[in-house]
Parts: sequence; C-alpha cells; structure tokens
Amino acid sequence: MTKPLIIQELKPPMNIVFVTDDIVLSQLAEFLADSNTSLVLGLDLETNVTNTFFPRRVRTIQLGNREKQFVID
Repeated sequence: MTKPLIIQELKPPMNIVFVTDDIVLSQLAEFLADSNTSLVLGLDLETNVTNTFFPRRVRTIQLGNREKQFVID
C-alpha cells in the first residue's frame, strides 16, 4: 500500500528556487560548482506535446538535490 505524499511533511522540506534572472542563474551555477553539493542530482525536462519526438522543444528544466531545487522556465 502506498502512502500519499504530503508536501508539508517532507524532511528536509522542499527548497524550490525559480530562476527568473541572471542573479538567480549565477546562484544555480554556484550550487553546481560547490564541492559540498551532493553528487546525486535530479534532472527533469518538460517539453511541449507533439505527435513525434523530433519537433519537441524544452519548456521547463528542473534540477537539484535533496536540499535545494531549481526550476528554469
């Protein structure tokens, strides 16, 4: 039996940063370059819906680890 995901109960809590300008983009670069950043990173790409794979365009990139997550739209 699966347990429903309750966002408020996550440990550690989600720390989502939306990349909206060059300053936050530089924070993402520092996050990736930081030697303390875990070697385990998650990456998720969202694309537009098309009939075939080839004409698709990336719409959203999500990347992060357990402590911090970045969303690029």
